[in-house]
Parts: sequence; structure tokens; C-alpha cells
Amino acid sequence: MGRTLFFADRVVRDRAAAVQARRVAVGARSRATPHPERRGRRTGGMRLVPALVATLTLVLGAFAGTAYAYFSATGSGTGRAKVGAITAVTVLPATGSPSTSLFPGQPATLRLTLRNPNPVTLIVTGISQDGAVGITGTAACTQANAGVSVPTETSLVFTLAPGTHSFTIPTGAQMATTSASACQGATFHIPVTVRVKTS
Repeated sequence: MGRTLFFADRVVRDRAAAVQARRVAVGARSRATPHPERRGRRTGGMRLVPALVATLTLVLGAFAGTAYAYFSATGSGTGRAKVGAITAVTVLPATGSPSTSLFPGQPATLRLTLRNPNPVTLIVTGISQDGAVGITGTAACTQANAGVSVPTETSLVFTLAPGTHSFTIPTGAQMATTSASACQGATFHIPVTVRVKTS
């Protein structure tokens, strides 16, 4: 009877030890292998962090060159401007001698002295005779037999800066083929009108 109890007690202890060993083994496997649901969340969390960092990096990089702001405002009012008027150019008595001389039927240079009282540069565009010719040097040469005139020019283009300046028009004077021989060596003073415009 004693041996039977001893044997039964031993069997019970062996079975208890086996059960404990299985529990320990199951616990170790449980710790070594995370629960599928928990494993998914941890893995998913580890993947989300790099993705979030990459997204922030891209966004910051896109705005890195224009990361500033400013305030603006508008205003309104009335400005004032005044249109200036051009003062007439003055034709002064010419000084110096023309570079070429008059001969019957041939043009010659006309010397001009102009004064521009305006603060801007003007363009001389034309010239025309404006009165009777004055003659010096010989009494026999008169307006009737001299045949000297200034032909009208409408296509001149030369600049006239502010101040007084002398100019030469290459074919500004002409002498008729019927001019008298008595006009040889005479000097002619011809009143003219010049036309100017702003540049």
C-alpha cells in the first residue's frame, strides 16, 4: 500500500513538472514572438516615422527659397505735370565767310548763326528767304540785277543745342544765270526764316 502511494505521488509530481515545463516553454515562445496584432502596430509605427520625416523634408525644401513675407499697401492721389513751350530761335547776323562763292547758275554755301534760348536741343528742319537781299561791296550790283536768293529747304536735319551756334548749309544760296558782272566780289546779306522742332 505504501509503495502504491509513493508511486502515485511521484507520477503526480512528474506530471506537474511536465506541465510547468510546457508553461515555461510557451511563455518563452510568447516573449520571443510578438503577438501578430502587436507586431503589426510596431512595424507600422516604425514605417510611419520615416515617411513623416521624408514628407516634412520635402515640404520644407519646397518653401526654403521663398520663406519670407511682406506687407503691401496702395495709395492714390493726383500728380501734376506742365507742358513747356518752345521759345523762338533767333537768326543773328552771320559771322565768317562762306566756304564757297557764288557764280551765275551755281549754288553756294550759306552761313547762318542761330541762337537757341531753350533748355533743350532742337532740330533745324527747314529754311526759306524772308525779305529783300542786302548787298555790300559794289554800288553797281543791285537787287534787280544780282539774281541772288535762298531757295526754300524743307528736309534739313541738323541739331541746334542750347546757346549760340554757327552753321553752314552747303547749297543754301544760289545765283541766277542772268546775274550782272557788276556783282563780282559783292557780299550778300539775305534775311531767312528757319524752322525747328524738338528732338
